[in-house]
Amino acid sequence: MKSILVSICLLFTTLGFPQGYEYFIMESEVDEFDVFGDDSYESNLTIDGNLNQKLEISVGSEVSAPDADGSTFVAKNTIDANMKTVWLTPDNGKNALIEYVIDIEDSQFSSATIYQIAFFNGWRKDYQTWKDYSRIKKVSLTINDRPYAEITLDDTYKYQKIDLDKMKIDKTRRYRFRFRVMEMYPGKKHEQVAISDVQFVGKAK
Repeated sequence: MKSILVSICLLFTTLGFPQGYEYFIMESEVDEFDVFGDDSYESNLTIDGNLNQKLEISVGSEVSAPDADGSTFVAKNTIDANMKTVWLTPDNGKNALIEYVIDIEDSQFSSATIYQIAFFNGWRKDYQTWKDYSRIKKVSLTINDRPYAEITLDDTYKYQKIDLDKMKIDKTRRYRFRFRVMEMYPGKKHEQVAISDVQFVGKAK
């Protein structure tokens, strides 16, 4: 199992943490068992503990590339577990924002615990497409409008897991996870940034 280091700056907020700043070095794992190029694998890649559908997580973005050749490039493509679909920025992706909202007030679950976020970077339509379009190198994460982390991703086709340290989700409030692109790995042909999928990993009860 290969690992990369992610520099984390946490601003403890009203999410139940004490006030003040602390700095951590955390690991973001790169999954080695990841088969690219297999259509059936790439079009239904839900990892164990994926909560996206259970919690009916919604997603939106400030910008998306226009439709082309019968395909859409909207933010909701990042929660369908299909690596062939993608959120794509219309041009240079720096500062582009994508937001995930978790609200379980009307759900069948009383609470959920999120351990990790699995990040499938780039457009995994096939390996050549993945190389042609830009991938995220560094991204900032805010939770409920408060700075949570700046995360540096490895430039790998394999998915990576970002540790959230067992974040508790309950019915008392809506949770907003916002990722803003800070730096990119350049694509061979295009500046547009692509994300194939983002999966919130944990348990709901």
